[in-house]
Amino acid sequence: MEAGDRLSRVYGEETWRVYEVLDESLSPRGPDTLYDLAGSLLAPGARVLDAGCRDAAHLIALVERFGVTGSGVDAVEVHVERARAAVDAAGVADRVEVRVATLEELPYPDAHFDLVWCRDVLEQVDDLDRVLAESFRVLREGRRMLAYTTFATDRLTLHDAALLDRHLGNLAENLDRARVEAAFARAGFTVERRDEIGTEWREHVEERGGTVSRALLRLSRLRRQRRAMIERFGNDIYDHVEANLHWEVFQFLGKLAPVVYVLAHGPDSGSRVRYSRAMHPDDLRLLETVGSEAKVASGRVLIEPGQLGSGLYVILEGTVLVEAPEGTRELGAGTLVGERALLSEDGRRTARVRATSDVRVLAVDRVDVERLCADNADFARRLADY
Repeated sequence: MEAGDRLSRVYGEETWRVYEVLDESLSPRGPDTLYDLAGSLLAPGARVLDAGCRDAAHLIALVERFGVTGSGVDAVEVHVERARAAVDAAGVADRVEVRVATLEELPYPDAHFDLVWCRDVLEQVDDLDRVLAESFRVLREGRRMLAYTTFATDRLTLHDAALLDRHLGNLAENLDRARVEAAFARAGFTVERRDEIGTEWREHVEERGGTVSRALLRLSRLRRQRRAMIERFGNDIYDHVEANLHWEVFQFLGKLAPVVYVLAHGPDSGSRVRYSRAMHPDDLRLLETVGSEAKVASGRVLIEPGQLGSGLYVILEGTVLVEAPEGTRELGAGTLVGERALLSEDGRRTARVRATSDVRVLAVDRVDVERLCADNADFARRLADY
């Protein structure tokens, strides 16, 4: 393309139409939708624990909106002081109590709460397994934990990750989605619902005055006076603030991805069942002629909903959790995952499949499966029945 044509394309009408389209709001959901979700899980008089309550703003809102009683815990004394002052100012001291405590040792008896609310906290806990085990312990059977947390995505570069490592609060391992979801399962929780927030909340807030633009302004000012800030506050605080000011920006850019989970207490509270129907031996031998073996570490995701089905997996060793619209199933050796997308009209995945132990699988490409089905009608029929 010649220079004149290239510049005409760059500054032509089509380019400006794109910007016009992008100036139209996509009506993103806002953070208050988390309250709505909590409300759907609560009845008047229920007990709510805000795990990592900070200034108790969320806990106060839950109590005022839904007629519940609340308890808040936080390990930082100044947070608790502010929380108690906010509770008094809101006039809800008769329904809210706040304590200094760690999430690893909650000061409550077993089966005490109807909902555990945990927002923007799991990223910072030292012992994730113990925190989740304690949340499970104090939750009544059949009740729910509502967790909002943020994960690193494949858009986060090594340089970005190194920057975030200087954050004094967050732990890099707790930004690993597979690790956190594996910890949910180890604690006894079943993922009943997963809501990918993406950039929606940030778009919503920015359209109403914005916080990301303020973070960018602060970041510019911080870097322009780097030496003076380090001399005044110390290098560790400078590095921490610089990393923290990237948090909202990275969410906006899709480098960090917020996710909301509804976690059900125990296997009996959801639709999780043990499923052990094995493949027909002839079908397994047929797939072995075209497939290849692979190992998948515990916690890793094999299949995500919405993806185009590129093939199927036979579980040879270990177990996986299949989270489908109709319920959650645990599959063991000899079972099959991923075949539905190959047989559906649109070819897209409808379930999420995650390894709950170290797994050995037989991976078979779509093209090979289609060829086997075309050559063997009995195999095609049985595949549709699995």
